[in-house]
Amino acid sequence: MAIYHTIRSYWWDAALLGRYVRRDYLKQAWWKFLEAWEATTPKLYKTIQTAYRRQRPLPDVNELTVPDELYGTVAEVEGIKMRIDRRMTPFQVQKLLSGRHTRHERNLLVHRLDSDDIVMELGGGIGMLATACALEIGGDRVHSYEANPILETLIQDNYGLNNVSPNLKMCMLGRKHDTCTFYVCKHFARSSAYELPNQETTPHEVPVEPLNDEIERIQPTVLVMDVQGSEGELLGFADLSGVRKLLVEMHPNVLGISQVNRLRRQLRAQGFIEVERAGQSFMYLREGYLV
Repeated sequence: MAIYHTIRSYWWDAALLGRYVRRDYLKQAWWKFLEAWEATTPKLYKTIQTAYRRQRPLPDVNELTVPDELYGTVAEVEGIKMRIDRRMTPFQVQKLLSGRHTRHERNLLVHRLDSDDIVMELGGGIGMLATACALEIGGDRVHSYEANPILETLIQDNYGLNNVSPNLKMCMLGRKHDTCTFYVCKHFARSSAYELPNQETTPHEVPVEPLNDEIERIQPTVLVMDVQGSEGELLGFADLSGVRKLLVEMHPNVLGISQVNRLRRQLRAQGFIEVERAGQSFMYLREGYLV
């Protein structure tokens, strides 16, 4: 079983590389060719389209709207209650209502949690994944960290809607006690310690707590990391010795494909086996806990 997962993880390396190496004119030429093919041989084109899982262009997020009366209401997604809040863009509202918000992470992680697990989540967002974990194993066993100060009251509201109380800290994690500029984007999922191009952001100075001090204090068996590119730095020094399950969203748009695959090789060298992937989220189990 371990050999199977190792072989598959190397296949993912190649697939991820192929996805990001194709650029601009090559992609455009390829899709123009397929569109011409669609017009002439639609049945064969449909087969090719399915094989390559081509995605239709998403609508312009600036053109999406949400009825005003929807704000302030509560949506229930797979048993999780979430507030529709004005801090969310129309795109994020529609993503939540469609069930796509944190779907990958929830599907990869929640069914793998055991009653004795302790979850440490870096990048809590609006609190949906921490809530899902708390509903499964109890809020006292879930610790979430979020750097975006704008989201604190919304996170606590969402916890309250579900009668759970994960431990929440509003800060970034790094090597040592410090402060750092955090770039808050209107699309909160794109907020980052990196000032990304073509994003309208507002800088905030936020506290930084030592990652390994928090790991030593909490003793997590499960580590979740969705930190918009900071995984490249954090995984370089994080003490993962007590972690049995690791869920990481990789960000090749920030780090570059070679750095992402270097991180994945590094994790394999530390005894973590990639058992499942959804989008850019990778689920790892430590060797010895593989079932």
